[in-house]
Amino acid sequence: LYQRCLAIDPKDAIAAFNRANCLRGAGRIAEAAHDYARAIKLDPGFVEAWFNLAGLMSDEGKVASARRHLQKAIALDKAYADPVFNLARLEFDAGNLTEARRLWVRYLELDSESEWARTAQKGIQFVDLHMARTAG
Repeated sequence: LYQRCLAIDPKDAIAAFNRANCLRGAGRIAEAAHDYARAIKLDPGFVEAWFNLAGLMSDEGKVASARRHLQKAIALDKAYADPVFNLARLEFDAGNLTEARRLWVRYLELDSESEWARTAQKGIQFVDLHMARTAG
């Protein structure tokens, strides 16, 4: 259906994004990545496309690419909490604990009530405990 929409209007970034989401759900990763990139090319300010492409890259183990896409999403919308959380998680997994902590603190400025906020709080506590143990 979304391919048909794109045939009618090849400049429809939302159709490309929705098609990418469907392809990702179907496990057609390369095609999904292509359509996220198409959505971004059509609308460079499409924050959700940057975010979803980052998630896809992260799932595929392409951490550097995921990091760049999350940073772009954050730059485009400083109030969008999800990419901040995901970037914190990437930094944590990479062992960049100070940066992960900074990002989780920022996340909590954007969202202090959700389940993800509780996870961010636990991440901060873990980093603080780790830093205290290694410092002393």
